[in-house]
Amino acid sequence: MLKPSSILLGLTLSVTLAAAAVASLQDTPFTEVASPVVLPAQMDAATPNQLAATEPADRMQFDALEQNPFNARSWYVPPPAPAPVVSAIPQDPPKPVVPPLPFTYLGQMEDTPGHIVVYLAQGNRTITARAGDNIGGSYHLDAITEDTLDMTYLPLGIKQTLVIVRSAP
Repeated sequence: MLKPSSILLGLTLSVTLAAAAVASLQDTPFTEVASPVVLPAQMDAATPNQLAATEPADRMQFDALEQNPFNARSWYVPPPAPAPVVSAIPQDPPKPVVPPLPFTYLGQMEDTPGHIVVYLAQGNRTITARAGDNIGGSYHLDAITEDTLDMTYLPLGIKQTLVIVRSAP
């Protein structure tokens, strides 16, 4: 009795041979066009361009590469041409912007009658200030009112106001 693998191998071989036989029986038209023949007597009179014209295009390109296989080749691609310079109308520089106040109101105390000390937070620092003090070299505390602290941003000379928000007791 034959093994199943032998039967499968024989069946595969039979199918392959049958497919090859069917393919060889089919009529395939041959459509290659013959190139003109240059006789040896005509070669002396023929120019190299005429001889090259008789060769297929694929062979001409291949021969161009074969002429010197050691020619230097480069992948360098020149950068694109610079964009044309457009003359812009000169504009005024943008007005400087004052940064937001970096202080948080913590509280206040009356040091002496009429002199109020304000406690401010700047990040992790606690700052005490009175009206007329410079704070951090960038701000000047102009006035302390019941609901606001009036400050001037010194580098630009612009006034800013910090609103005092009191928590309910």
